[in-house]
Amino acid sequence: MKYLFAILISLMSVTPTSASDRIYATGCIPSTPEDWERVGVPLRSPSEELRASRLARLSCDSIGLLSIPLTNSKPVLPRYEIPTMSDVKNQSPLGTCSIFAIVAAIEAQLPKGTIISEAELFTRVKTIVAARLQEGVALSSYIPLLRDGVVLNHQYVDYDFFAYYVLNIIKNKREVTISSNHGESVRHLKTCATEHGKAPREFHPTWNEAVGTVHESIIPGTEPMNVTLRNAGWGGLLNLFPGSGLLNQLTREVIRTQYNIDPNSYMPLPGLKVSVIITNQSQANESQRDRLIEDIKQSICNNVPVVVDVKTFAKFERDTTGKGDHIIVDGKYISANQGEGVYKKVSQWLFDSLKENREFIVDTNIKAGYDDERAHAICICGYDNAYQPDKLKPAVSAFKFKNSWGERYGNQGYGWLTEAYVRQYTYNALVLDINGRQ
Repeated sequence: MKYLFAILISLMSVTPTSASDRIYATGCIPSTPEDWERVGVPLRSPSEELRASRLARLSCDSIGLLSIPLTNSKPVLPRYEIPTMSDVKNQSPLGTCSIFAIVAAIEAQLPKGTIISEAELFTRVKTIVAARLQEGVALSSYIPLLRDGVVLNHQYVDYDFFAYYVLNIIKNKREVTISSNHGESVRHLKTCATEHGKAPREFHPTWNEAVGTVHESIIPGTEPMNVTLRNAGWGGLLNLFPGSGLLNQLTREVIRTQYNIDPNSYMPLPGLKVSVIITNQSQANESQRDRLIEDIKQSICNNVPVVVDVKTFAKFERDTTGKGDHIIVDGKYISANQGEGVYKKVSQWLFDSLKENREFIVDTNIKAGYDDERAHAICICGYDNAYQPDKLKPAVSAFKFKNSWGERYGNQGYGWLTEAYVRQYTYNALVLDINGRQ
């Protein structure tokens, strides 16, 4: 793990990707009904098959979790936009759309100016989920972390700096992952950020240091021999030759510090209530899709944004410019040989469809060539039953969403999805109510 951050200094000289050349990243992995059940999140509209399966395993007092109605609801209006959305951010070419969508939903419910660190959540989730460093993970993976609390943006390494060196690490060492030791990962990150003047004075989370003696093998690729074996088994046999020193030649004692994260250093979200309106899009029936649309609108009228991961589509085009570079394809860097034009550029329908109209709306008329299906998490924060920015075109029912591709995307970072798109291509719809109303 130590080499992960130790190589950062030499990597900082690499020129970052310009905004015009950035690939708009997706990277969300759709959660399954079992994923939500694993983290204890109730499903409002589970399939009948899943309902029967859960009924067979749950106690009688848990059955009520299968369908959670909205409470303390405000009237559903013909159109409404949540007025408290925080500033638009840019996830860079990392698979962190899930983090940004979740954070956007929570920040809209916090006092104005309260900004959560996406970089900290990224670091933390990578210590518990077995995935490559740059790859996205499912929305459900973040629920246990949110229950532990969050770190504010000014208490952690700035995301732009964080994403910059992560991309350079990937470019030079494709298989590097963050250590499963959370405390060690955070400590090395802070050390590197401090060396570059990027660490905040009040750094969170904090950790406790515990010094202890461990035994490690001096033979690469082998497990250390525990000294407790001196009095039994092979250890006892080795002691028959007290002058050989064979045991000491195989193992050595090392003083090592364990870095344990202090759980009290997170800002708690004590009122957080999490539920899923719909999951597993391929199995949803029409009544569940109707419920999806109704519940999203109801949640928005309650000033609670809805996080959705939707199906999006990518197109690959062969580049013939001969420019040698590294690009991200399927969440990993691909080396392009200069002059050969052998790599393909990724083009996202979620982006391209907005470039072709001033309505900033994404519809279901997917053009030919966008054959690669992906998932992308966004934060729905408004709707209009008769959205009609162009009076020459018929009005449509649509949902406004906040994206994580910077202010250059759509209309100052926002776009619209037709209701048909939401109905047809939503994998999961997640409600994160930090006041426990829903």
